[in-house]
Amino acid sequence: MEPVGGIAEYVRAFRLQQSLRDLRDPRLAHLHISEIAYRSGSSHLSTFNRSFRATFGLTPGQAREEHRHASSLTVGSTTDQAQSAREKRHHQWFREIGR
Repeated sequence: MEPVGGIAEYVRAFRLQQSLRDLRDPRLAHLHISEIAYRSGSSHLSTFNRSFRATFGLTPGQAREEHRHASSLTVGSTTDQAQSAREKRHHQWFREIGR
């Protein structure tokens, strides 16, 4: 898994993507960001916040708020594109090793 940063990076990216989905899920709006971080496997909120911001370019709180006001913000499309590109690289790598 070296071409995609190793297994640890793949798992970290997967967990962060899941936390982004959870932050955007209206059914989970009652959960605190810390609860979503712990659900995604993070044991330290500060580490989660730094990793989230480094990956998506915004804080977990901004991601949640962005989704609430999606019609007036354009940051979401950039975040979605970055996430999609990362997923595409991982899927491509899996297809290549399956040959």
